[in-house]
Amino acid sequence: MKRLFLTLCLLLALCGLDQQTQPAPAQAQTFEGAYLVGAEPGWVPGPGWTDVTPPALAALGLHRLIAADAPALEQSLASDPGVRFSAPERSIAALDQTITPNDADWVLQYGPAQIQVPEAWQLAAGCAVSTLAIVDSGVDLDHPDLVGRIWFNAGEVGGGRETNGLDDDGNGYADDWRGWDFSNRDNDPDDDYGHGTHVAGIANASANNRIGIAGVAGAAWGVRIMALKVLNAIGMGLDGNAAEAIKYAVDNGAQVINLSLGDPLPTPALEQALSYAAEHGVLVVAASGNSGISGVYYPARYETALAVGAVTSDNQRAYFSSYGPELDLVAPGVAIYATVPGGGYAYRSGTSMATPHISGVAALLARMPQYGSARLMRDALIHTARVLTPVDNTDFFGFGLVQARDALDWNPEGAPGACYAAFLPSIESR
Repeated sequence: MKRLFLTLCLLLALCGLDQQTQPAPAQAQTFEGAYLVGAEPGWVPGPGWTDVTPPALAALGLHRLIAADAPALEQSLASDPGVRFSAPERSIAALDQTITPNDADWVLQYGPAQIQVPEAWQLAAGCAVSTLAIVDSGVDLDHPDLVGRIWFNAGEVGGGRETNGLDDDGNGYADDWRGWDFSNRDNDPDDDYGHGTHVAGIANASANNRIGIAGVAGAAWGVRIMALKVLNAIGMGLDGNAAEAIKYAVDNGAQVINLSLGDPLPTPALEQALSYAAEHGVLVVAASGNSGISGVYYPARYETALAVGAVTSDNQRAYFSSYGPELDLVAPGVAIYATVPGGGYAYRSGTSMATPHISGVAALLARMPQYGSARLMRDALIHTARVLTPVDNTDFFGFGLVQARDALDWNPEGAPGACYAAFLPSIESR
């Protein structure tokens, strides 16, 4: 059986943003727990409510009501024929506000600020859930900065289904309640190499938990990491296993797949798997390679993947970043500080590190209804990228540096305008 080695490109980006104090709460917090009610003229609230409506709100036909036990009285509003609508009073914030997380090592990260992530978090609040599949060496499922961000298979959770040895959800994998290990053929996708945990942290480490780092999608409560292990303890694996993992991700609800792996030679198995993902509207984001010369690696080179190169903190091409006409976007990939197994953190560099910066932004896009397909997510990322100089060198930078806030704010219906160690684990192809 013919074998070829698929190299996996890993990349790190360090974000040096000074920590800032959060803005003071708005004065409206005086009315915490209040309800706003739209009612017919002359309407009077029932027992238990205190009306604290100012004249200006009253002129709009609104009532601000407070009660010691408002949730218990909410049903009385819903059934009152004189009430047109009622809802708890909500906080609002300036839309140009930049959120600064309280994570202890936020000052060691430059990547998120370089691609507008803090500004994007404001737009991503309150959206739906999304799943980001990390097809890699696994993920440290107990890392304190990742433990709350892991995807669980609802069909294999509860009632002892996690360990009953049965394929309860009928997807072909028994007890795959938190992903799958395609390398060892079991239900434990824990990371024994370290690459996948670093990638996962860049994309989706918890933000605002006062420890460690903040992932690109880490401030969005609804983004979950699907851990799919295809590389073993020395960073090697089979392209057939990677293809199977991609199909698993698509079939089990992932909207975005991160592939921080690759090889200079084509692999038909992964090409087929990427086509399957594209046919089902799933966006695949893949590393361009760490050769430092012209020639984007596979599978990033396929048209069905979004090919990602690496830049430095000052937006220069990373010396190791593979380039060429197939390159789509770039992101920070040099000296990236992120999670490693055992609850720790480390700096790493490579296009593997640049890739989760973009898949993390894509996971935020996937939560918003206007980006309901891989094509729309891809268009938003490409059409809002920041063009880097020299502007005519698209082989180095593709369409440019990903811009998270601009991508989330893009109108799909509108007319778009226009020496670190580079980790090179490999994947073995049949």
